Amino acid sequence: VWAKTDMNKLKDHQRSFLTYVFGGSNNYTGRSMRAAHAGYNITDAQFDAVVENLTNTMKELGIAQEYVDQVNAIAKSEHDDVVGH
Repeated sequence: VWAKTDMNKLKDHQRSFLTYVFGGSNNYTGRSMRAAHAGYNITDAQFDAVVENLTNTMKELGIAQEYVDQVNAIAKSEHDDVVGH
């Protein structure tokens, strides 16, 4: 899934997403979530693994559970667009 991904661009998109989730401005101007992930054939298991890694990272950084829960809820709300169903 990640072999052809521009990781710097991905990091910028993730930074924009997290800035928005934590109450900052929504500066994202890229493609829709569905369009950005189309053709990658991302599975439910892969999606869940990314959400789990994000959760674990936030916990390791000492981010309050309230915010971890908010990020997870928003990430999970994008499931169908990311996975494609």
